[in-house]
Amino acid sequence: MTHCDNCDHKNPEDAKFCESCGEKLVMGELKQKLTPCKDCGKEISKNAELCPNCGIRLRKTKQQDHYITKGITTRRDVWVAAALGFFLGPFGYLYLGRYGLCFLMFICGIIIVATLGFWAAPVLWVLWAFHQYMIAKEINEELSE
Repeated sequence: MTHCDNCDHKNPEDAKFCESCGEKLVMGELKQKLTPCKDCGKEISKNAELCPNCGIRLRKTKQQDHYITKGITTRRDVWVAAALGFFLGPFGYLYLGRYGLCFLMFICGIIIVATLGFWAAPVLWVLWAFHQYMIAKEINEELSE
């Protein structure tokens, strides 16, 4: 293992850049496989978390991993999600795998319509359609990374 002089992170022996901070390593420079940065295009370590040239974060932190997908492995069609939200209301969340949100929105919808009257129902249906569209879009973005 090669230690980074900048942050003391343990890197593989053949690492050219620190995986944690992106600093160039003194040892292990010869056999490092490089990859272009997806933002600036400069050659960087394939294991780097940050690009040392432009500073873009190349890997998600553990807190960011699978925040939206929550175990979903297939993409969701955003327009199907929006249509289901518009025509089925809160039951469209079932298509997105959001069972708890389906139940919560159903109960909230009943309370809102009972409190404000039936004129609030069309507004809720449009909001549900938009929200389900946005959730499907975020699922697809996370799965494509």
